[in-house]
Amino acid sequence: MNSNRIEFSAVCTNDSPKGGVQAQKTARKSPVKGDPPAASNKVAPSSVTAKKSAPPIGTCYSFQPGSMKVADFKGKPAVIADVNGSARSLYTAKDSNDAGRALAAAQNYAFSEICYVGKTSTFTYFLSSGQHPTGSYGDEKCISFNPASVKVEEHQMKAKNDPNKVTGTYWALTDGERVIRGFGNSVDSKATAGEALQVIKKYAFTDLCGVGGFYYYVRK
Repeated sequence: MNSNRIEFSAVCTNDSPKGGVQAQKTARKSPVKGDPPAASNKVAPSSVTAKKSAPPIGTCYSFQPGSMKVADFKGKPAVIADVNGSARSLYTAKDSNDAGRALAAAQNYAFSEICYVGKTSTFTYFLSSGQHPTGSYGDEKCISFNPASVKVEEHQMKAKNDPNKVTGTYWALTDGERVIRGFGNSVDSKATAGEALQVIKKYAFTDLCGVGGFYYYVRK
């Protein structure tokens, strides 16, 4: 049996009388069992969606790197920045020289966000345009570590005059060999240490660096 059949469709043409309807033959092939399905002109919606970057951990404040400066803050020299029209201290220095060195380091890394994690033992870190700061600064001293090996551990406190005498314990971030950052011994301190660990893992920080008394985490 011939699988082709002739059907009529009506179309409007200008050649039809008074712009009427003219019959037109259209050949359509009926599907035959076993034939592959006809290709569809419909475009399937893309299953790939833009991945939104996860928000920073903790409470963060953004500022323009150019707004950082050394100024008196509550009676002490400090590195401050303009956050929504108000001055916020990024680092309270011991003197103006210490503040100036800290400002130079902060400008070198173009810090643009300061974030705080924890309640009682606050953990502070800086970001640059939402990313981990990278590079180095000539006046800094750093402790390098592998972020994959960093963990939270409970450490013993020893008496200064007797290293064999345990006076208490505290929670700390360690790389298995040394303490990177110490916290207190409370439940909140343990929680803060855990959040700080998440920060180091999230941004793959590899170095704790400092200039004078100003400390910050970077990725070398």
